[in-house]
Amino acid sequence: MGEDAGEFAGVIVSGVDGKTGRLLKPLPQVHFLNEGTGKYEAVIKEDIAALNWKERNYSLKGLRVFAPSEEEHADVIAELAKVGIPFTRKSERRPTFLEGKKEGDTVDVSVNIEGIIDHPTKRAL
Repeated sequence: MGEDAGEFAGVIVSGVDGKTGRLLKPLPQVHFLNEGTGKYEAVIKEDIAALNWKERNYSLKGLRVFAPSEEEHADVIAELAKVGIPFTRKSERRPTFLEGKKEGDTVDVSVNIEGIIDHPTKRAL
């Protein structure tokens, strides 16, 4: 990610709408700072229970939790607590482009998408 990437860089989304090209909701996740690389790495909620954060060189300082709703945000925090990782919410991470919007409202933003194609798809017309 480039130097101009904001604090929402690296958020894993559930996909891209094939008809509109819009990004779908973010998956519930936590971002850990890797002390070796100095970069944040995302872990989705379902992977938290099996996470060996010490082995992966993750710091417990500066954790970032992202989720599409308050309920799912609380679920991520609960998963962290189950494995002994404390999290105290210091502020609401709400991007400035959502100011004045209600939950469920949509807004257009420019993004760069990085991904890996892990299988070829062949199509014939």
